[in-house]
Amino acid sequence: MSVNVPNCDSQLSRFNPDFWYDPPYRLWGFGRTTLKKLLENAGFEVVRIESGHFYIGQLWCFARKPG
Repeated sequence: MSVNVPNCDSQLSRFNPDFWYDPPYRLWGFGRTTLKKLLENAGFEVVRIESGHFYIGQLWCFARKPG
């Protein structure tokens, strides 16, 4: 699975705190740690988390269900 979310730990979130996450389309942002915990608690194995390839305020996460 591939997940793309606003990165609340990004420099962009600090410089533009009101609009960095693209409201009203995205209501929540995550940091690397919180995104990883959320997916692991849902039973996923996080393969990789990357940031800043297309837009510096985003995280891309690649995960899979074990088994």
